[in-house]
Amino acid sequence: MSTQFFAGINGVLNIVSVDKLLDYYGNPQLLEDRIKQYVEGNWADKKYANSISLDKLGWHGDLVKLINKWVDNEPKDYDIIDKWCSLMDYALLKEGFFKDQYPDYNTVSPAVNAVYPTTTDTIEFAPHWRVVREGVKYQIMIGFDTKDLLPNFNHAICRLFLSHLFYGIHAGYDQLESYKIEVYRCQCAKCSKPNNLFHVMDRHGRRPTYCSDPCRWEGNNEARRKAKAVRAKTKVV
Repeated sequence: MSTQFFAGINGVLNIVSVDKLLDYYGNPQLLEDRIKQYVEGNWADKKYANSISLDKLGWHGDLVKLINKWVDNEPKDYDIIDKWCSLMDYALLKEGFFKDQYPDYNTVSPAVNAVYPTTTDTIEFAPHWRVVREGVKYQIMIGFDTKDLLPNFNHAICRLFLSHLFYGIHAGYDQLESYKIEVYRCQCAKCSKPNNLFHVMDRHGRRPTYCSDPCRWEGNNEARRKAKAVRAKTKVV
């Protein structure tokens, strides 16, 4: 017997929009918090929101590696990104479709699946969970109404959000419409952003050097201080 849920698409897309990638680069807990808020808004029973956990999935390390490669103009690392959003997922999402299940149609990362082990006597009869996009909603089907309900719900929700999150890396690399984002490192030594990274959407004009006016002012002041020190040293000599 299965349990079925329905949830809106816009809330998911807002949380994993490409302009939020750097939010999660610097603060991975923020993604889990936002997913919990989404679940709370769609399911009145608090047990569903309380079941959400991204721990042990290893997604954040992969996100950081991919964004660092992106900033350094390295090619798209398919070995990493395919664990979360395969080329098949990418193609379907570009067309407005989504379908995922566990056990997967293809092969999901063994490291991810190991967190949610299956038994051979159930895997052939029905998936533990399935998520399908139907119009403007996602249909989430959990295959077992037993003690596995909440772990399977958590797995389904996490895969839904993470597939869409890493889709943003695919789309950003390929500069798809609405994903024309570029990521840079701010040159201000006192920049407070994680690893000095910032993004620009639909850039027109020259490549930016600083992420904000305060960083630009500080950078210019630092350049003036260095120039003044050089002049003073030259004058003494």
